[in-house]
Amino acid sequence: MINNPDYNLTNMLEMQLSRLNEQISILVELRVRLQDIFELLDSGQSVSSERFMMAMQMMRIIQSPHFKPRQAEEIKNQFKSLDENELEKSYAEGQRLVAEFRKFKKMGKLPDDPEVASLAERWKQEVDSFAPADAEFIQSAEQYYSENPEDAVQHGIDGELYKYIKKAVSFI
Repeated sequence: MINNPDYNLTNMLEMQLSRLNEQISILVELRVRLQDIFELLDSGQSVSSERFMMAMQMMRIIQSPHFKPRQAEEIKNQFKSLDENELEKSYAEGQRLVAEFRKFKKMGKLPDDPEVASLAERWKQEVDSFAPADAEFIQSAEQYYSENPEDAVQHGIDGELYKYIKKAVSFI
């Protein structure tokens, strides 16, 4: 590329610097959040496990090559917008939905069953309220979780259940 007479080194460096500045900004924000959690714990206050787990998840996502800086920024902004009660409610609802999907799958209900479709609609609404709903984000998340399945398993979603949920959502 450098030997190409049309190659503009300045443009490439500007783009790389811009990306690096975005990543630094995201990491600074993450540091602030972790510092806040540390100070709460250090002063004897409690921090919900949901908020702590979400901060850890955000750190892994931000460091992942699968998510673009813009996507990580959207996740961060959504995380910041949730207060403690909203976060706990969202986490609990996600756990309820996963348990219901697991129950339907165990019962042998097909992903296109009307009850499963209704559950898939609730799932989609919950996911859309927390993360960008575009195809690019979904692809990034799938790549991330395929390489980090332990992150999905900690939320109760193994590979087979994920396929079931994905198929059910595809019918709505």
